[in-house]
Amino acid sequence: MSSLMSAKGIESNVKGIMSNQAIIAVLSASILAPIIAPPINNAVKNIPFVSNHQSLSSFVPAIALFYASKKFTTSPLVSALIIGVAGSFVLTGIMPYVAPFLTRVKN
Repeated sequence: MSSLMSAKGIESNVKGIMSNQAIIAVLSASILAPIIAPPINNAVKNIPFVSNHQSLSSFVPAIALFYASKKFTTSPLVSALIIGVAGSFVLTGIMPYVAPFLTRVKN
């Protein structure tokens, strides 16, 4: 039986996936960010200059979260979770600039 089909093979694959920071960050961006982003966005709306600019209002939390993730050097899992949320803010910030190019590529 191949290592993918055995219980031990599945267990080692799951452990490998759950210990990979990149995979944790992507999961965090898709699962955790929709839960955490709305309160952060509400807080950013109270900052006078930043709230008037959509891209800035996304990049400010991203920068703060990337900085915070550096503080969790002893816990790569927590760092990866924070990086995933920060990455979702970056994607939100660049989307207005990328969307016109995407529509050109589709057509």
